[in-house]
This record gives sequence, C-alpha cells and structure tokens, in this order.
Amino acid sequence: MKVIAKAPFWLDLTLSATDDCMVGIWIADAKKQHTLYANRVYGSKTKPFKGTAKLSFSFPVIPKNGVDITVRKIWGKGKVRTIKTEVRPLVVQKLNYNEATLDFLAFATEFAHQAGTLPVGAYASDNDAHVIRYIDGIKDHKTGAPIHTAARVNHGDGMKEIHRGIFRQMTVGNRMFVLVHEHTHFALNTVDEEQCDYQAAKICLEMGYAPIELFYASANLFVGNGNSNPQLRKAQEERVAALKSFIESYAKQLGVWQSN
Repeated sequence: MKVIAKAPFWLDLTLSATDDCMVGIWIADAKKQHTLYANRVYGSKTKPFKGTAKLSFSFPVIPKNGVDITVRKIWGKGKVRTIKTEVRPLVVQKLNYNEATLDFLAFATEFAHQAGTLPVGAYASDNDAHVIRYIDGIKDHKTGAPIHTAARVNHGDGMKEIHRGIFRQMTVGNRMFVLVHEHTHFALNTVDEEQCDYQAAKICLEMGYAPIELFYASANLFVGNGNSNPQLRKAQEERVAALKSFIESYAKQLGVWQSN
C-alpha cells in the first residue's frame, strides 16, 4: 500500500483482527533505505488486539517519494487486515523560538530524514553554526571504551556525535527527539536530563510529531543501557514514566492527543 500527499498530513489506519493477536505496522519511505516513519506494535501477549482499532501517524514533513505501508500479524491467531486508510490535514504549530534554535531545527529535520542513507562523516548546517559528527560508535573520552548511546553533545561548542548504527534503526520522529534533546543540553547550558526530555518533547509536538511516536522515543532511551543495575533501572523507568506523562499532558494542551 502506497500513500503520496502534497501537504503535512495525518494518516489514519483502521485495522481489524478476528482473534487475539499482536500486529506490526511499518511505514517507510517508498524509495529511501533505512528511513522509517513508523515502527509500531499494536497489542501484546498480555493485552492482545482483537476487533477494530484506528491508529494515527503524523507526517509534519512530506515524504517526497511517498510512503509504503506494511501491516502484518506478528503473534496470535486469526486474520488481520486494513479496512480503511484515510489522510487528513496536519496543523503544525507556529514555533516561537530564537533564530539559533529555529536554524538548528531546520538542520535537524533534514538530517533526520537523510540519516538512513548518509555515510560516516561530518555534516554542518548551511551557515556552519551547527555540526554533527556521524560516526560508527561513541567512546568514553577518558578510557576509549564504547558507550551504548545514540548521541551526545559537546557542551562547549554544541557539536553532536551521533551513533550511525543506532540512528539508522530509529524512525524519523525518534531521531528528531534525540537531536533536539542533545541540542537542548547546549542551548540551555544544562546537564538536567529530564529538562531536556521535556523540552525536546514539547518542540517535537509543536512541530507535528505524533505523541505515540514520542512515547516510542522515550521507551527507547535506555535500550541495552544499565538494565543490570536495579537502582539505575528504577530511576530510568521513573524518568520514562514522567516523560510519558508530560507528553500526554502537553499533547492535550495542544489539542493533538491521540492514544493510538
């Protein structure tokens, strides 16, 4: 199934399942490799999907190649099918930020959409104010040991280091959240992770990214990182829960809240 649009849009998929199951939904650029707009699972083994459900996906930036949609049962019984596909306008909020932030958001948007096909290298905004080092791995500055993280920022000059292997697996919306989070550390001169979480979520919601996409971004913050330490794991879970609560609250304030 392929969808092409000429303006920012919501894509609504109504799915049906004849029996308990889990469904995978993948929405990808029709021509560009490693460029996913959605990588979503609906239902679980403890709370399976059965009956009908409408899932919404936002596209604040128009995919020039259109998108391919794949819906497939990944666990369970019965049959799954798409019974309706609808496209409706997406209203993007006016962004009230300083020129430096707006310039970075334009650069980040382009990078997030191109990152799936970009080689390792250094990339700069048109005015050279923002630089991203796209690298195969991020290492500890002192020991040289690999660090399992998607990104980090230099608080002195704002240069971002992005882990290409991790970033290529992320959806475009997840990439934007990570980029804006790292930029916020530099822009606000803060090491407060939760403050940067909230600001990144706020900006991404205002740009038109779906709340559920930011939920997925928050859930992926700590994949493979610190899970063996119970105290750290608890702190991470609390941080994710607080971020999800903020996303829901601010999305409702903007009038864009959708749970699916």
